[in-house]
Amino acid sequence: MSVLLYPRRVFWNGRAGCVRNDPHARELAAPPELPGCVLRIVEIDYAPGIVAQLREPAGPMRDMTATERAACDALLADLAATRRRESNHG
Repeated sequence: MSVLLYPRRVFWNGRAGCVRNDPHARELAAPPELPGCVLRIVEIDYAPGIVAQLREPAGPMRDMTATERAACDALLADLAATRRRESNHG
């Protein structure tokens, strides 16, 4: 599945991924760290209102908690805010 399918997405397949808040995107070389969450992510697929699943090292894919979804939303908002600041100072 293409990471471009949804305009807002946090995706990591174990090898590659991205954080995307259209039109901004950041490629990932390692799993994302979710603000305020202490967990090790092996895989994650989050698109608000569409999919919200992740896998930790010791288990199968599971539905994300409300806290984990909120952390992904914060990560997406931070990407957009960072890109706006960079464009205003560049």
